[in-house]
Amino acid sequence: MRVTAYCIWLCGIGFPHGYKKRHYMNEQQRGARRQELLKQTLFYKGEESCPETIAQGCLYWDYESLWVRWELEQDEGYLRTVQWFQTEIQKDQPPYPSVPVGLQAIFASRINYWSGGREPVTMEDVRQFCNKYKQTYDEVKSYDEMSK
Repeated sequence: MRVTAYCIWLCGIGFPHGYKKRHYMNEQQRGARRQELLKQTLFYKGEESCPETIAQGCLYWDYESLWVRWELEQDEGYLRTVQWFQTEIQKDQPPYPSVPVGLQAIFASRINYWSGGREPVTMEDVRQFCNKYKQTYDEVKSYDEMSK
């Protein structure tokens, strides 16, 4: 289907249902957007792998690195996850403060995965996960400051 969609797009015929043209950024725009996203992360700062100094936070480092990559690529699966989070879980409730909505959507998808989809994910579940995320960051930061 992807080849067909690409051929249709390339020939200028249009897009089949469910496909949309991606917004491509030039290198300068991509670099600026990446820096903007990195300012919103606690653990991931653009490294190739999780630094040993934050071993306790490597799970969150992984999620943040995926979030930055998927935000830059406007990954279709990621965008569907964000839409699912906003319509099925967040609904009209405010998002958790200071944690990007896309990252909250990734957290919600992980909670859903770990429960095997048997339990509906609630905004309270996401808030608890975000609290643990912040708490782990504070612990890692405290340990890092003490070891200097």
